[in-house]
Amino acid sequence: MPFSIIRNDITRVQADAIVNTANLEPAVGDGVDSAIYNAAGWDDLLAERRKIGRIEPGEARATNAFRLPARYIIHTVGPVWQGGQSGEQETLARCYRNSLKLADELGAGSVAFPLISTGTFGFPKDLALSTAITEIGSFLIDHDINVILVVYNKEAFVLSGKIFSDVRSYIQESDVRVRPGIDESNARVRPGIGESDMCEQSSIDESDMRERPSIDESDMHVRRSEQNLPRRMMELNRSAGSEPYQPKHPSDEAAGAIEEYQEEATLEDENFEEALPDRSAEPVLGSYREPLKESRIDFDIMPETAPEGEVDPEELEHYISGRGETFQQKLFHLIDRKNLDDCDVYKRSNIDRKLFSKIKSNPDYSPSKRTVLAFAIGMHLNLDESVDLLRSAGMAFSPGIVFDRIIEYCIAHSYYNILEINCMLFDNDQPTLGA
Repeated sequence: MPFSIIRNDITRVQADAIVNTANLEPAVGDGVDSAIYNAAGWDDLLAERRKIGRIEPGEARATNAFRLPARYIIHTVGPVWQGGQSGEQETLARCYRNSLKLADELGAGSVAFPLISTGTFGFPKDLALSTAITEIGSFLIDHDINVILVVYNKEAFVLSGKIFSDVRSYIQESDVRVRPGIDESNARVRPGIGESDMCEQSSIDESDMRERPSIDESDMHVRRSEQNLPRRMMELNRSAGSEPYQPKHPSDEAAGAIEEYQEEATLEDENFEEALPDRSAEPVLGSYREPLKESRIDFDIMPETAPEGEVDPEELEHYISGRGETFQQKLFHLIDRKNLDDCDVYKRSNIDRKLFSKIKSNPDYSPSKRTVLAFAIGMHLNLDESVDLLRSAGMAFSPGIVFDRIIEYCIAHSYYNILEINCMLFDNDQPTLGA
């Protein structure tokens, strides 16, 4: 993708050019400068740096990368923070601007930056990040180059501003979902699950809770069946040599129902014994079915599953042909409907030009969720349009996923700065948008 953020040591990053936070004079400093000299080869790099001489703040110069996994090292001198009243932010902006311009002139296809001046020079990290994002974003509008922002550790990456704090609050909110008519105070939280995983439960008066004995489900089924046996069946059990069934806790209603059933038994019920198969070897309880007065159904002859149907090829083909738009078709219909330029779309979506061409030539292209939502941000789609675009790729927003919640919040609030959104995603350990 044109812009990405990674957590790594910049001396190990695979890029055509890496940017070094250099000193004014040809001398090795602390932090990134020292690490780059050590990795590239102290003597070789220092000798070439001396050929350049003094570099003014905001300027950029290039040398060979020597033993680094890069072709060039771009040396730029960042500002020392003096309270913000001495043009420090503009100087920092020129560091990024001039370094990017030099990388493009060198024919670099990719360039890796540290957060310039945030180490020993003391530039506030949140302001430094905001400045970097602004300059990188402006440059990428008119240039095809992959820019990598390399963060050594999480402490070096600081976000500030209302949108960032609002997103943090949004994704930290509990996910309690309460049905209409139920007071939120009745929501219950499952033990061991954080606030974001709170789930809806029914309102239950604790005074109505009763401890129930642990009963196996199959045993419960047998007991229910046994309570419905007429007394005639109990006598058959006894004649088969088994112990008669004695309900452990029969209610008066259940006992009365059995008595009433016995009194109303017909002659057909009396002859039912002769029609029963010999099941003397089987367990007695639950072995016999209750006789039905009107009809009897032999469940043993019922098929376990419905017979398999046959597929009509013509009908299936017609069904498939009636599908909706594919992702590719939906994407380019949106681009046409909004009168957008293809180049603007893939640049604003942080999508590589080659990938965009691949999508355009393949009606059945299957995208990742990151790619779909990158286009939603790049085309400034509203929430309904974004949901439709996701659906065309067989996807949907999920409220249980932090990545989805961040994107959904930004779209709902018409916030479409994809580079800053990627900073939010990175700060929350989520994958970034684009491809």
